[in-house]
Amino acid sequence: MPTYLTKQNGYRSKEQSVLQFGERERGLNEVVNRYLSVSNKHIQMAESNDSGLEPTPKPQVMYRCKKCRRIVAAEENIVPHERGKGEQCFKYKKRSGGIESAECSSIFVEPMKWMESVQEGFVGEKLQCMGCKARLGSFNWAGMQCNCGAWINPAFQLHKSRIDECRM
Repeated sequence: MPTYLTKQNGYRSKEQSVLQFGERERGLNEVVNRYLSVSNKHIQMAESNDSGLEPTPKPQVMYRCKKCRRIVAAEENIVPHERGKGEQCFKYKKRSGGIESAECSSIFVEPMKWMESVQEGFVGEKLQCMGCKARLGSFNWAGMQCNCGAWINPAFQLHKSRIDECRM
């Protein structure tokens, strides 16, 4: 049986190495699942805190893939962020003028079950539509900077040019 030398454990067998790798992968899956369950609990708590007053019907906004029209997000899944200082936040584009920043070109959402690469445990990757495999955006657990200059952490970014906004 081949053995592998490591700094922490001394000599160990190949089976022990595989077992340790499997434990790390399970740990990462647990972290992702815990984050998803906490997000769902916050949504449920917000829904249960509604008062007993007569609800006014508000048109719900759904976001669909432009290519196959599959629903990829709803208004409740959006993570709001405060606008940054625009181009002044980007080192290579610092300007002294009072240029007004453009509208955000992306929306940031919570991690969702259709995001396969998130479930697989990647730290940062592209997000593809489940139906047509079109690239809708990207994600990074360490965070991303929006084109308005604001930092979002963790970031699950969907480009507005790749999705349609539909009111129902």
